[in-house]
Amino acid sequence: MTGAVRAPAAPAARLGILVVYFLPDERLPILDLHLRAIAGRTSGPYTLYGVAPRVSDSVRQRLAREPQLTLLQFPPVQAVGSQEHAHYLDLLADHAVADGCDRLCTMDVDAFPIRPDWNAQLEKFLQQGSALAAVFRQENGDTALPHPSCCYFPAGFYQRYRPAFLPEAGPGADPAFTTFLARTGQKVDAGIGLGHVLWQHQLPWKRLLRTNQVNDHYLLAGIYGDLVFHVGAMSWTDRDFRQDRRQTPLLRLLDAVADGLRSAGLLRGRVAGLWRRANHLASRPLVRRTNQTFQTVLAALDADADGYIARLRGQPHLQLRPTP
Repeated sequence: MTGAVRAPAAPAARLGILVVYFLPDERLPILDLHLRAIAGRTSGPYTLYGVAPRVSDSVRQRLAREPQLTLLQFPPVQAVGSQEHAHYLDLLADHAVADGCDRLCTMDVDAFPIRPDWNAQLEKFLQQGSALAAVFRQENGDTALPHPSCCYFPAGFYQRYRPAFLPEAGPGADPAFTTFLARTGQKVDAGIGLGHVLWQHQLPWKRLLRTNQVNDHYLLAGIYGDLVFHVGAMSWTDRDFRQDRRQTPLLRLLDAVADGLRSAGLLRGRVAGLWRRANHLASRPLVRRTNQTFQTVLAALDADADGYIARLRGQPHLQLRPTP
């Protein structure tokens, strides 16, 4: 009896993981954890595409030892913060698509997968009809932002809509983008261009919500969809978060004053300078507390990353799959 002939299996989708490596030397342990977790927990063919502006030789040498990492060189830009981050993500996405990747996934340097089936699970969301799957920081007041700490989507989505990770806002911006921001109330950040495309075309997407059972901070040290861990605010000096500010009457008042001045078009020049100085003085106690929490999180990861994340998951008796 002749057995049925099976059609050859479709080749596994090739994944391009896009990372902008902003990192000082003292953060090398989190870089090592990030790279080892990706290497040890990613299934199927993948390539890490990275760019490392302004890093030291120590960081660059660690990156050079990663066999799956293609470190790219792009001309420097004047932009800073989320604008610089988004600019490099645009370039990395273009390169990964041109290099033949079928799937793209942005990831922050302080984010990493915590399950060996993380990308297979994200792929399931696409197969179920989602245009993309991404971290959604509802706890930070986000309403329409796929956060780039982990944002997984088909190359076809990117090729069809050509989203910028951070379109121009303010005067001269696309009116449709301005309307999107006004109607959703979403704060501008890297990844907002993807959110605009999803909103404009009414595309469904999978929001990876925070799943911590234990929280050391409302935003730092977050687990999303029980798939990905993100420290948060790695490149910040003053960790001064909006929800924390709302718990402090003086900072809440300063923010209300800033909103009023901004609406009146007065938050500029000398007025803006005076507000910044007042805010700097008033926010010092909060910044010190949050920075200390950040250092505590890093110390816990350095000491026992698997044990720390198991505690956040509410399962301290469990351990993650070891990374090589």
